Amino acid sequence: MNLEVQAKNIIENAFELKKEERLLILSELFEDINDVNDKDKVRWQELNKFTENLYVELKKLHKNTYLLEYPSTKGHGKEPDLKVWEFVFGEDFISYLNSHGLSEKLLTKSLTVEDKGLIGKFVFSRKANFDVIMAITNFSTSHTFFRKLFTEIAGGRYASMPLFDPEMFNTSMTADINELSDFTTNLADYLDNFVGFQILSDNGTNIYISKEDRNVIPDTGKLNKPGSFSNLPAGEAFFAPVEGKSHGTLILEYAPTRKLDSSIKITVENGIIKEISGNEPYVDEMLEKINRHPNNKFVAELGFGTNNKAIMLDNILESEKIYGTIHIAFGDNHAFGGKNQAPFHEDYLVLYPEVYGIDKSGNKTLILKDRSYMLKF
Repeated sequence: MNLEVQAKNIIENAFELKKEERLLILSELFEDINDVNDKDKVRWQELNKFTENLYVELKKLHKNTYLLEYPSTKGHGKEPDLKVWEFVFGEDFISYLNSHGLSEKLLTKSLTVEDKGLIGKFVFSRKANFDVIMAITNFSTSHTFFRKLFTEIAGGRYASMPLFDPEMFNTSMTADINELSDFTTNLADYLDNFVGFQILSDNGTNIYISKEDRNVIPDTGKLNKPGSFSNLPAGEAFFAPVEGKSHGTLILEYAPTRKLDSSIKITVENGIIKEISGNEPYVDEMLEKINRHPNNKFVAELGFGTNNKAIMLDNILESEKIYGTIHIAFGDNHAFGGKNQAPFHEDYLVLYPEVYGIDKSGNKTLILKDRSYMLKF
């Protein structure tokens, strides 16, 4: 892996950065967190070192590049530290939050619709301090109000790269961005024809996910337009399921960063996790996460992988992009079309799904089987 070449590719192909544009790299500081195992500690430290090295190379090529390190959020989908908000939106923004009693509500994801409207108007009336953000963090910022505000209101471009592994430059990041974008966009358009999806797998998964009129969003890796948002690596078509209408059984064989020793059974009723069972130690970890907040139990996302270069199974940033797979998430989805606001969002892979799309008349169409999409555009 040549980091200089990769930095050039990010600047020229992913973002198409203009000379005057300002690029911010976000890095999450490692702390002594009791529930982090030794393997994850090493991985996190390596991620921070990689981010520092990438920043150096990006700075050489694009002088308006900046790095901000901030305390860990300690969870996917949690809002970043106020230090980040101030750096991006300015001191006046923080003063505005404090004067309106919104700081704590923002960080705990308890803002009302009215609160969000007030904050949105304030940001819209000003310009953010940066044009582009690369969030190379351990915990995801994708499904946060911070990201939503930066892209949808401030018009910035945002690359979310949680759990990034430099090896991805040799796998999923080698996908042809134009082919990936075209296929993913066409798939998203096709999936919009259905109101729900039945997902089966030989591992025992049998779950219905309701879509109704929710839009399917293509994650393409193209970040050259104002307001664009994507993972890097990219490659999925995803949506926020309609609240209260998904049901069935999901069998997990993978946690976000490892293969499970034995499978876990998740029972979903009325769009909410009702039971998690199994002899795998990850059961306790998952229960602890979803029980922190009642909204953590909501079905939050269904995504379809579209990246034919993605192969890693022990890193959800890449595994959820593997062509012909699906993933289901729980927790927050308010930032991409859902109504559930939660300080948590975590995705879980189904490696060999059989997926049927269900239209308004109740007709079923086979969409995906044996890691192949059964359709032509």
